[in-house]
Amino acid sequence: MNEKSPVVAYLLWFFLGGFGAHRMYMGKIGSGIGMAALTVGSIVLSAIVIGLLGFPILFGWLVVDAFLLNKWLKGEQGAMASAAMEMTGSPLAGRGPAPEAAPEPVSEAA
Repeated sequence: MNEKSPVVAYLLWFFLGGFGAHRMYMGKIGSGIGMAALTVGSIVLSAIVIGLLGFPILFGWLVVDAFLLNKWLKGEQGAMASAAMEMTGSPLAGRGPAPEAAPEPVSEAA
């Protein structure tokens, strides 16, 4: 699993956001295709005025995505950390040797 770049994600959002490129980059292919379909449909149907309704919806979706991108990026970093812990078996993966466990106290039977 490779880490997604915040710079690339926000550049895609800014320049190609209407076509859902940032969503596809983050692995949300279905909603990215839906966003592209909404954009193309709105452009085509704007000739008969009804398509103009799609643009405010698209704008709202883009504004919400601007804030969600950061959450998605942090979630991916957390997922990568979890995967590293599973692979190494240690929550301190890459931080040197794990501390040794303290010996269990011996109880005396009377």
